[in-house]
Amino acid sequence: MTVAGVLDWRLRLYRGAWVAASPLLSAWLKTRARESSSTIHNQRFALYPPLSTAKDVQERPVIWFHAVSVGECAAAFPLLQRCLAEWPNAHALLTHGTVSAGLWLQRRVPPNTTLQYAPFDDPNAVARFLDRWNPQAGIFLESELWPNLILAAHSRGVPLALVNANISPKSTARWSTSLLMPIVCALLAKFDLICPQSESSAQRLRALGADDTAPPANLKYAAATSSAVRPQPPGKQQRWWVAGSTHVGEEEAVLSAHQRLASQWIDLVTVIVPRHPERAASICELAEARGIRCAQTEGADPVAHILKNSSSMPKVWIVGTIGHLPAMYAQCAIAFVGGSLFPSGRGHNVAEAAVAECAVICGFHTGPFKEMVYEMCGTHYAAVWQVANANELANCVENLFQNPKHLKLRQQKAKVWMHAHVHPCCTVTLDAKHLFMHRQQFYLESKLCRACAVVL
Repeated sequence: MTVAGVLDWRLRLYRGAWVAASPLLSAWLKTRARESSSTIHNQRFALYPPLSTAKDVQERPVIWFHAVSVGECAAAFPLLQRCLAEWPNAHALLTHGTVSAGLWLQRRVPPNTTLQYAPFDDPNAVARFLDRWNPQAGIFLESELWPNLILAAHSRGVPLALVNANISPKSTARWSTSLLMPIVCALLAKFDLICPQSESSAQRLRALGADDTAPPANLKYAAATSSAVRPQPPGKQQRWWVAGSTHVGEEEAVLSAHQRLASQWIDLVTVIVPRHPERAASICELAEARGIRCAQTEGADPVAHILKNSSSMPKVWIVGTIGHLPAMYAQCAIAFVGGSLFPSGRGHNVAEAAVAECAVICGFHTGPFKEMVYEMCGTHYAAVWQVANANELANCVENLFQNPKHLKLRQQKAKVWMHAHVHPCCTVTLDAKHLFMHRQQFYLESKLCRACAVVL
């Protein structure tokens, strides 16, 4: 059988599986108890209200950005904002795949931007989605390779870009099998522009059939810079530390460290910002079971709430709302970046803590951020401190609080490293000469925002 025949057979099977599964998936979504379940269902299956309700959008050329979770949406945001600044007549459509991403985006959505759940890769839903939005270009983030969505958009003449592209070594091995290699080659060939986030990412993409890639540019640096905020008066608190984007199991390590350190510093404040805010109540219960007094932050400004009550209230605070981690990084002297302490973790963006001038700590299980952490360790020694377990985490935080000069050095190294990487990222020119928006006379003028994310 020819390569084309293998590809056609695989795709027919894939499409058939989606068509068969869609009624069951639709029924499951409709039975969910959440208030937003009907909205999620309708957007996932591209069941939109009448076209007249979006008349203003339809009169504008649409640039479509497709991401999944909070991290990918954060990476897309500087590029989206830059595109709207370059082409004010355009309308941005940002599709995402998680509830957390939707909540995070709602706090930041700029004018002329529509947020939607991405359609399922069901052929019928994809067709309705493309009929409705008629995008002039599609910009996908990282590793979003949905066959039906990509092939359908390409067949309609929609120019496609894959930015911040990254295929993990494990995914590369899976895609490299003789059964799947023809599919991934076909999908990558449909992109007019592929911009990897690192040189190793570029090598893996080329191994999977990407003929040509642009110079690497990691949008996670630009995302961290664009989300950074200044600390509130009286400034960064030198006895505050934050555990950001924590996952199950990591809170126990943080609470153990707090118990050990609280006897040494009466002004110690520990802040936990779980990756999934709905876990805040269970984390409070976990702390109380250990005999630790804790409280959840209240109101729209958790930092102000802690500043107001830290002298009289519990010294462990749980942030149960989304979107406040940059403010917490700005206020705290030390940041442990979660999702990294156990083998199940995939890490989170250490650049967000570095740009806030924290002394940065993380585990060894950093997933797609492995190269970023490696650069921090290799290029600027002391820019990050990696720990293997709960005991090492406690030792690390204790050491930094006991040695103010060492703490300051770590903060400065993180800042220096961040500045060394933001500017190259923001000056890499991405050749997007094929991304012409030929319909409605709208086009990206030979450069995709000239830097992928020039936001500084």
